[in-house]
Amino acid sequence: MTVPDGRTGIDFLLLMEDYQGSYTEAFRAAPELQEASYEESAKRLFSRSIYYGDAYVNGLASRGFTADQVVPACRPLQFKWARAHGLWNPSDWIGRIPLDARPVLFSKQVTDQLTLSRILIEQIAGRRPKIVWLFSGIRVTAREVRAWRRHAEHVMLWWSCPLVDGFPYERFDLILSSIPSLVRHFEDRGIRAAHLSHAFDRRICDRIPSLEARIPRVAFVGNLAPNYGDRIAFLDALSRHVPIDFYGHGEQYLPED
Repeated sequence: MTVPDGRTGIDFLLLMEDYQGSYTEAFRAAPELQEASYEESAKRLFSRSIYYGDAYVNGLASRGFTADQVVPACRPLQFKWARAHGLWNPSDWIGRIPLDARPVLFSKQVTDQLTLSRILIEQIAGRRPKIVWLFSGIRVTAREVRAWRRHAEHVMLWWSCPLVDGFPYERFDLILSSIPSLVRHFEDRGIRAAHLSHAFDRRICDRIPSLEARIPRVAFVGNLAPNYGDRIAFLDALSRHVPIDFYGHGEQYLPED
């Protein structure tokens, strides 16, 4: 794919969720990222494998595709991109206006969202991907999807969470999900969908210490809720055989003993 000025676009641009603010938190906790360029900040942040965007980019690259990722809701990283590319960002100064705090806060929230949407459109326009691949957990409107299409051949969606009322599922060329019931749900509504299981990134094994150096315990990363009975029962049974480090929300739903 060649853009109007002769540059070649990439194959995939992945739009990843800022899951529970994890990218934003990691960025703000690292002064060296705040001082670095956008390219260097993004490279260092994504290499930490905070979420699975890096695994997808690496997997696609290993098969000969060109791929990149952005985290549309990671404000500090996205605003850094805007400054580097000369994109005016009213959020940089709106918080300094000497008005009542509540109206200023509301104005900044609205302005931030509009600015983040505009930044993302500019990022897609600059990369000219064949496929924009949006992942669940990111708020988007039908109007935004239409804007993306002006700079990409196809728009694809990955969905692995509860359905959201008003989300423009029908605007995507293909929806992938690891949940068979969701695939059937979309197909029943005339939306093209397919099942795709999550893959394991083999590079994770390289980060695991040798058997002799391992601590004999388990880490659970995820969430618990009253309707996750099987998950709660499994963790309860497992905890009686090996110590578990719990990272996520809903620990109060585990039995006290």
